[in-house]
Parts: sequence; C-alpha cells; structure tokens
Amino acid sequence: VVWSLARSRVTLGDIFSSQGRLVEALSQYQAALQADPGSTPALMNIGVTLRALHRDAEALKCFNAVLRRDAGHVQAHQNLALLLRKLGREEEALRHVREKQRLSASQ
Repeated sequence: VVWSLARSRVTLGDIFSSQGRLVEALSQYQAALQADPGSTPALMNIGVTLRALHRDAEALKCFNAVLRRDAGHVQAHQNLALLLRKLGREEEALRHVREKQRLSASQ
C-alpha cells in the first residue's frame, strides 16, 4: 500500500512536470518520498525538479543522496554531471560523466 501510494504520487508529479507545473510536481514527489522514504524515483525526481527551479544546492543534495543509495544509478550520474558543470565544477562533472559512460557500457 505504501509503495502504491508513493508510486501514485510520483506519477502525478510526472504529469504536473510534463505540464510545466513544477511547484506542484515537486509537492507530489515530496509526498511520495514521505510515504516511502526508500523511493529512489521520488528522490531522483525531486532533484530534477529542483534543478529546473534553479534550486541547485538542494538538487545537488538529492542527486548525491541517490548515489549514496545506488552508486550505479546512471541517470543520477548524468544529472549530477550536468549540474556540476553548470556550477563550474568541471572536474567533478567529468568524473560523473566517465562513471555514467562506464556504467552504460556495462549494461
């Protein structure tokens, strides 16, 4: 039931996000994470939405949290690389690009 509620909230967040309603999407993703603190999709989508809202420091925390849960999360490496590059942290960004490429090649 908890997983179902969290998944429903993520889906609703995705719908809001696709409509450009980012604040509402963020609220749904946060509700999903509250319902299921282990929901990596909710945490990932919170990070993506925060990045879109230019709340970069918070997005950075989310992407790093995803990677603490799952060091092999390809999309988290991609999103983190893009954000780090935006923040001028080129070497760190490149490290995540390389890790994404390594992981993608092994799949």
